[in-house]
Amino acid sequence: MAMKGIVTGTFIGPNKNGLENVRMLWVSISEPTDIQPVQYVSQSGDDTAPQVGDEVTIVQISESFKIAIASDDLITPTMLPGEKKTYSFLSGTIKAFINYLITGILELNGNNDYAVRFNELQTAFNELKLSHNTLVALYNLHEHVLDVPNNKTLITANQTTPSVANIEPAKVLEVKIKGLGEV
Repeated sequence: MAMKGIVTGTFIGPNKNGLENVRMLWVSISEPTDIQPVQYVSQSGDDTAPQVGDEVTIVQISESFKIAIASDDLITPTMLPGEKKTYSFLSGTIKAFINYLITGILELNGNNDYAVRFNELQTAFNELKLSHNTLVALYNLHEHVLDVPNNKTLITANQTTPSVANIEPAKVLEVKIKGLGEV
């Protein structure tokens, strides 16, 4: 038999046989004063902690053992069929999210910028910088002779300096992606 309950708290504690620590919920089941400990069972690869006020679906396994098998945070769904959103939230407001879109695009906290393969970008940037610095060095090897009024000659050299541009500050250390050719 399935029933609904409202989460009033969460903790990590021993499972029914006492062999493993699992996520446990304090759940108000039939009335606000009927608060019972219930093991929360989620799908593999998911470590979700329902928040106080979330609604859970509870299945009674035996007379003395109940598990919560699903939770609802009451945040309105927005994804299309075949898509998925993973998010953290506080007080009904999404704080961070990942959208897995049917187009194959993964959005991390929105879609107004792009992730880059930084190592490849830095390699290309350094090659461009090296090419620029080589041109600067060649330019600085010759002198510029300018005729100026009153038969004076002005010699100029070393008018430019090598590039010291750096793209390292653009690296986002909190986000890692698979590099080309990696398994």
